[in-house]
Amino acid sequence: MTAPECPCRALTKYIDDAYKAGSLRGFVYSIRGVKTENFKGSRALVTVLYAVSRIEELNKEGKVTVVVPPVNNGQKAVTVVRVANGWLIDNVQNFGK
Repeated sequence: MTAPECPCRALTKYIDDAYKAGSLRGFVYSIRGVKTENFKGSRALVTVLYAVSRIEELNKEGKVTVVVPPVNNGQKAVTVVRVANGWLIDNVQNFGK
């Protein structure tokens, strides 16, 4: 679950838009680790380590229109909020970028 303003929604929109225009090839998003930095009440700050494979955007004819390079050692600071029996992703930020 994500908050309406969470950047995760932009990722979902990117995938939806890519499939409206054609398709994606090679899009693998791997979570390498999650480290809890601190808890304060019902909120927590975690560091997420991830990798994303090379992505090719294809048009409806199957031609590559965009190539997105891989990310091998990505890091995001993620704020999560306790909601009922789960956690809601509230905010995602890059480290130093």
